[in-house]
Amino acid sequence: SHERLCDWDRMVHAMESAECEMEPGSMTQYHALSFGWLVGGLVEKVLQGKKSFKDFLHDEIAKPLGLQDEMFIGIPEDLPDARLAALVNGYAMESSLLDTAMGSGADPTPATPPPSAEDAAAATAGRESIRRIMMSSNVRDRPWLLDPCYFNDRKIREACIPAANGHFTARALAKFYACLANGGSLGGVRLLSAERVRQVSQPSSLGQEFCLGYQSMPFYEANGSVRRTAFGHAGLGGSFAFCDPAHNVSVAIVVNCLTLQMPATSAVLQHLCTELGLGSLVRVASVTTSLGMSSNSITSVTANGTASS
Repeated sequence: SHERLCDWDRMVHAMESAECEMEPGSMTQYHALSFGWLVGGLVEKVLQGKKSFKDFLHDEIAKPLGLQDEMFIGIPEDLPDARLAALVNGYAMESSLLDTAMGSGADPTPATPPPSAEDAAAATAGRESIRRIMMSSNVRDRPWLLDPCYFNDRKIREACIPAANGHFTARALAKFYACLANGGSLGGVRLLSAERVRQVSQPSSLGQEFCLGYQSMPFYEANGSVRRTAFGHAGLGGSFAFCDPAHNVSVAIVVNCLTLQMPATSAVLQHLCTELGLGSLVRVASVTTSLGMSSNSITSVTANGTASS
């Protein structure tokens, strides 16, 4: 319910009380919403009640990087509405896909035909991923979870929901990832050791799709080989951020009109990767349609890339 979603202590307690569905360490399982409470709850346990997860993010990450006014999980009560970008439900423009996913039987015709066979295959994989998510009982019984407008509610914005209500400018996300791309430090501020960043960037031994808390972002090199040094995460609807320590670069894109096709995100990514000499991102369409953190842009910025120095 709305009240439960906003109740941090209740949700963390629910995670503590839940039983594992599989043996720990036996497989990788994607936790779209619960991941935020799992990680945030662990952080608070380590801090032994000295500060909340929201305060930890502000004091230990945002403020040292000079992003205390651009990076929030749960916005401050005094943040003006004028600084908040309203999320728009762009799924209505792709209603045929949504109707099919919800069982109406309509033909899921893409709004824009894929330009190549490779893109078509990736787009199909992405649509299947979304369909599986929407057919799951957790989403089917709570359709508001996939309605971006639901997260425009001020109470939702102010609550601490790490997996769903991050509020950032593209510049803030790019700078955070620039710190990781630079070995864990930037401008005299160190968040992680270089060895920890290396560990974070390694694909899981249980599967190549995820790293330690991030999605692996493999790139095709010019010679056809695959480089697995980049990592980051995509948000449902088009927001996207990653870094590549091998190239000392970070990229962040935030959008407020959420769609499944994400043509703007794909176009910006393709252009940036080409200009920065990163190669071609593998499975762009399927990666960007994963159900992840939906990043509400605080300002009207829609795309930004920052190369760490």
